[in-house]
Amino acid sequence: MPPLSAGRAEVSVSDPGELRPLRKHLRRVPGLEVEETGTAGETGAGADRPADALRVLAVGRGALGRAVRTLPAFLRTRRGAVTVTVRARDWTVTLHPDDPTADGPTTAGPTVTELAAALRALRDARA
Repeated sequence: MPPLSAGRAEVSVSDPGELRPLRKHLRRVPGLEVEETGTAGETGAGADRPADALRVLAVGRGALGRAVRTLPAFLRTRRGAVTVTVRARDWTVTLHPDDPTADGPTTAGPTVTELAAALRALRDARA
């Protein structure tokens, strides 16, 4: 997969059936352009494989951060243990529901609550 440039990220979800709802959710964030990508990074309707991730381009200032902050709300609306992974140029974060008793496998990584606290701390440190 080609490296990501500034303002771009790749977003994937553990359940392929949740990719389109995730795309719809992210398209509501102002300043983002969202398109589906195939396994080899092809984008758009010409891709010869089914989409397995979303390529996100942050057009507006801070749009990528706003998009990541909306993901806990998306996860709360899903049934089961759906995880969302966001990969940017120099960081990767995997979000999963707070409920450790949810059906399905558990994954290592920060919970939604831990991520929200980390994002608040990062914002406060830059202020």
